[in-house]
Parts: sequence; structure tokens; C-alpha cells
Amino acid sequence: MNNVDYGELLRHFEEQRTKRQEEFKREMEGLEETISGLKKMLSRQQPLFRPEPRVITNLPGRYAGISVRWAVLSLLGEDSHGPLPTAKIAEALKAGGITSDSLNFTSNVSAVLSVMTNKRNEVESTESGYQLTDIGRSAWTAIKHTSQYLNRRAASASAPHA
Repeated sequence: MNNVDYGELLRHFEEQRTKRQEEFKREMEGLEETISGLKKMLSRQQPLFRPEPRVITNLPGRYAGISVRWAVLSLLGEDSHGPLPTAKIAEALKAGGITSDSLNFTSNVSAVLSVMTNKRNEVESTESGYQLTDIGRSAWTAIKHTSQYLNRRAASASAPHA
């Protein structure tokens, strides 16, 4: 007859299963460590070529009659292709019709960006410049549909531009 000790056979396979589970666990931990290390390296890695920030420059009157904050939200939300440094933002806003009596408009824009970053969380600073956060995108979406914004846009569109 059959002299197989099924209890011994069962213990053997359970030991094999446990051994393989432990090997698999160690292998997965090693993979997770490697993946984590690579992610850290990539987050610190500088791109070889940083593209020049691009701004749509044909914006006469686009920002006339609105606040610097609204203009920044519009610029970063619709008119730029990537993060922009403060000086480029100031340049684009002036080209788009923002007027200011400040002695240094770029400093004024910098102050507005500081509030938008630190108090409102609407923009964030990157190595390439400022970009909208999700909160900033939501704010801009809400603002551009208000009657106050639409009325200012209509008034500036009918005014003559230089």
C-alpha cells in the first residue's frame, strides 16, 4: 500500500512556501529601496538644457484695468508656456497694458508674487520661475467668469491702445 506521510509532506511544502515568501519579501524590499533612490536622484537632477520661458507677447491691453494679481493669474494660467521669472512676468504685464506709478514695477510684482505664494498659495516658485498651483488655477477660473472681470475686459477692449 501507499506509505506516504501526508503530514510530513504538508510540513515540507509549508516550509518551502515560507522560505520563498521571505526571499520574495527581501527582493521586493530591495526593489523598493532602488526605486526610492532613483526617485531622489531624479528630483535633484538638473536638466541639461532648460528651455527659455515663452510668453505670448502680442497682448496689447490684455491686462489693462485689472489688478497685478489678476494679471499674474491670467498670464500664468493662459498666456505663458511654463514657469516665468519675476522680471519676465513684470515685462509681460507692462506689455499687456498694466500701468504703474511705482519706481520699480518688478519689485511691485515681486511683492504681489510673495503674497500669492506665502499667503494665498496661488503660485509656487520653481527653479525656472513662478507657476500656478491648483489653488491658483481654481482662483483664476472663478475670477475670469465674474461680472467684475468681464466688465473690465470689455472696457479695456473698447479703449484705444498704444
